[in-house]
Amino acid sequence: MHLTIHRGTNQIGGSCVELRSGGTRIILDIGMPLTDEFGKKFELKRYKQYSEQELVKKGALPDVAGLYYWSNTQKVDAILISHPHLDHYGFWGYVDPYISFYTGPIARKIMQLEIMAPGGRKSVSMAINYKSGKKLKVGAFAVTPYLVDHAAYDSHALVIQAGGKTVIYSGDLRMHGHIPQATEYFLEHAPKGADALLLEGTMMGTRSDERCRSEKELETEFEAVFRKAKSIVLVYCSVQNMDRIASIYRAAKRAGRTVVTDIYGAEVFNAVWKMENQKDMANIVKAMRVFYPYSLAQMLGTRNPALLRKYAGLQIKSEEIRKRAKELVMLVRPKMVDDLTIIGEMEKADFIYSQWEGYKAEPDTARLLDFVEKKEMACHEIHTSGHADRQSLQKIVDKLRPKAIIPIHTENPKGYKEFGVPVRRLQDGEEAEV
Repeated sequence: MHLTIHRGTNQIGGSCVELRSGGTRIILDIGMPLTDEFGKKFELKRYKQYSEQELVKKGALPDVAGLYYWSNTQKVDAILISHPHLDHYGFWGYVDPYISFYTGPIARKIMQLEIMAPGGRKSVSMAINYKSGKKLKVGAFAVTPYLVDHAAYDSHALVIQAGGKTVIYSGDLRMHGHIPQATEYFLEHAPKGADALLLEGTMMGTRSDERCRSEKELETEFEAVFRKAKSIVLVYCSVQNMDRIASIYRAAKRAGRTVVTDIYGAEVFNAVWKMENQKDMANIVKAMRVFYPYSLAQMLGTRNPALLRKYAGLQIKSEEIRKRAKELVMLVRPKMVDDLTIIGEMEKADFIYSQWEGYKAEPDTARLLDFVEKKEMACHEIHTSGHADRQSLQKIVDKLRPKAIIPIHTENPKGYKEFGVPVRRLQDGEEAEV
């Protein structure tokens, strides 16, 4: 088996791994990088004037032969997406549509919902669903996905076997969310002594000694803020982070508050509830109210008017928000600053930042934070990483006992020597035999 990490050996995000064996080629993830060549947030709109071939030459798209429609070489046989975060699937819209595409069923739905959000992408309705613990055959490869705990719902680690060799791809995972038992199950049932473990190391940099707080701890902190706040509480978090949404909902319910989301959030919660029959998500959908941000409503009025009608019975308008401010927890995003200005009386609000610290440097987020500062809101930071801390990574290595670790999704590959297992450091584009 031959392995090439096309992107991810020395950076977080933009993951893309190729495995080749017995004439079959598969790709694990086709992610969009988090940062560009200047260290700033990667913005695809900066490259709109370039053709797809030029995007490859400029290093924006990974240079993978047979991945794109214009390639004359042997086509890639399949792409497997580990979870629905853009840094793991963001470039799938450029892939040759005739290449088989596999992912989890709820991950597929969440990716599909991106087409209703600003900057949405092409449909993934033809993706083939895989199931945790069920082996699937892709040419010479046998691939077994395992559900794991991560900030993205329906995240999987992948066990790949071919030619008598075994590679384990961790994807992104952790052990301090609401479903640590998923990661534990993966560690118990995945084969031990794999020839290589492709292990994410997001937390292996400056935060390597940091212990991640659990989602349950965050839930307690949310509740304390909700109880003490004298008016509306605004929370900036990802509505795709189901663990975080569950924590907020439970805390709000105990504090006697109602959760308000936008249309996109409502549709994400509905998708998870209907496909997974999750009681928490069902309760959220039934108990929440839905706010229609102006820009999103205008866009949906043209592209998907059925969604505007779908949540009309749950809609909450600015006047009601003002009247019921003391009873509400409102999930917000940077694009809603103008809407919040129209609602008014935000000087009395509490604001909770529940995202990675690095997002604060983004222009849209900076605008939201500037609005919060000008309104002199009471500010709180309640967040924990979606990735495994150093102690959890050590447990993963100890449980799986691989013959070698290959660093990926990390800015500190040198730190992997601490795990006590041989480390094979690769560079982007370097092919290695497993």
